Amino acid sequence: MTREELKLTILSYKQPNTILQLPTGYGKTRIALEMLNLRYPERSTVLIVVPKLVLIDTWKAEIKKWFPENKWDITFTTYVSFPKHSIKSWNMVIFDECHHMTERVKLNYHKSLYKHTIFLSATIKKELIWWLKTTHNHKIDFVKLTLKDAIDDDVLPEPLVYLIPMILDDRVANQVYIKNKKAKTIIEVPYFQRMKYWRRKDIQLKVKCTQSQYNAILENQINYYKNLYMNSQAIYQKNIWLHIAGERLKYLSKLKEDFIKQILKKLTKKRVITFCGDIKQTERLGRNSINSKSKFSSDTLNQFNNGKINHITACHMLNEGVNLNNCQIGIWAMYNSSSIMIIQKIGRLLRHNTPIVILPYYVDTREAEIVKKMLDNFDGNHIKIISSINEIRV
Repeated sequence: MTREELKLTILSYKQPNTILQLPTGYGKTRIALEMLNLRYPERSTVLIVVPKLVLIDTWKAEIKKWFPENKWDITFTTYVSFPKHSIKSWNMVIFDECHHMTERVKLNYHKSLYKHTIFLSATIKKELIWWLKTTHNHKIDFVKLTLKDAIDDDVLPEPLVYLIPMILDDRVANQVYIKNKKAKTIIEVPYFQRMKYWRRKDIQLKVKCTQSQYNAILENQINYYKNLYMNSQAIYQKNIWLHIAGERLKYLSKLKEDFIKQILKKLTKKRVITFCGDIKQTERLGRNSINSKSKFSSDTLNQFNNGKINHITACHMLNEGVNLNNCQIGIWAMYNSSSIMIIQKIGRLLRHNTPIVILPYYVDTREAEIVKKMLDNFDGNHIKIISSINEIRV
């Protein structure tokens, strides 16, 4: 089904409520505006709910582009501020990136006050879909199209995927794992003597180890706290487990930084975004970083979209809802276990005709498991396993 055919099908629906689960780059915003224009071509009250204030500019640009002469009375708000507007009557309420709907939003959702509602997202959990359907007594149209569906239908381009397997070093003990960082007494031991002091909380234990051994330490702790949580269901143990899991991915990500800098050097004249794990990494991997700490993030994004700079680094802020003009290449410095974030990040590239995904990862680690899951979205014929940066062709 083409994009136009799907749009016409959606516009023919009669239910007052609609869920559009469509891939990033498919044109969800425009379809929602077409639905609004069909139902309310004249003056009407509209509430558009977004997860972040930065997305309001994206909506304003789309409205100006497609319906510059509109007479709508539009109010923008975030999910955090939605309760302030929820008790007012609206002709239409549009929930952008609706997977951000929290329990607080649900509790303040007064369906009787909204004549029409539209829920937009590329990734919606089954629990939320069930809630939306039951809340509206199943008087809701649901359209779902996966990223793979859109690529198979030639609506979105098939990315070329470069896999770059890497191996953790297991020979040189140039890593130091620190346990109990706040303890004043410091003891330094090699990896195989660590258990002698492991349970002591009164010392700061520094374990000299290889990259592989460092990863193994984190792996063991993750499994330990995960098993504790499974047996006890204690939330604090789950939080520790997930925190260490995040630290493991950050560790692997940091090890790749010099290698990624080499890739970026090769791609100097290409349009590239590097997905990072935290603010410091965005700054280490590029001068043009977009993060919540930088007061220049908005200017940097505008410079990129206007073609004044070619490389940007980002963590979280550009995962969803923000259009990147002519961005061809995405490099994953940091991986995330969330299926939602995986799809959202891939979507940043699909507005380019020939997108390229570059995935350097460590074999036999959590990164390899995530990469395997990511590949479900792609055609195997467009996946290339390489061992050298020189094999990247752009």
